[in-house]
Amino acid sequence: SAVLHHEGDDSDLLDLSTAPKPYSGMESYLLMFSPEKGLVKLLVTGVDIKTNRYGNEVQDTFAEIQTILVRSYGPAEKTYDLVRSGSLWTEPEDWMVGLAKHERTLASYWKLTTSPQHITMIVLEANALSSERGYINVSYEFEGFHEYIQSKKANAGKVF
Repeated sequence: SAVLHHEGDDSDLLDLSTAPKPYSGMESYLLMFSPEKGLVKLLVTGVDIKTNRYGNEVQDTFAEIQTILVRSYGPAEKTYDLVRSGSLWTEPEDWMVGLAKHERTLASYWKLTTSPQHITMIVLEANALSSERGYINVSYEFEGFHEYIQSKKANAGKVF
């Protein structure tokens, strides 16, 4: 099923619950379109993952998806697995709480210069809804994404 989001007169977001070749652990596909360039971003959101406070299942799912992405796009340019300086949530059993409070990051980034699919950036990210439930996002940015965002920002400023 598909839901078309409207922002003013624009209809640049399309929310899908499946894809032509869906990955079993994903539940939604949000597509962003530029009037000039077509598809400029795809955000894929995974199903909720029941886990423990250590985040084992979330980390395992992240690693599984990362392996699939590495097979297709090569090693990630950068992977961050860290706790923000000064965070109170530094113990292993605080892993999910730190993630939920945005004081912990688990993310990988691929910056692509040549992609037959016109992908320029891929971001794999772990997220937490609570200390016992998380999910994974994968976002794909395509050629024209940054220009599209700049034009949206410029048009937003015209309101004043």
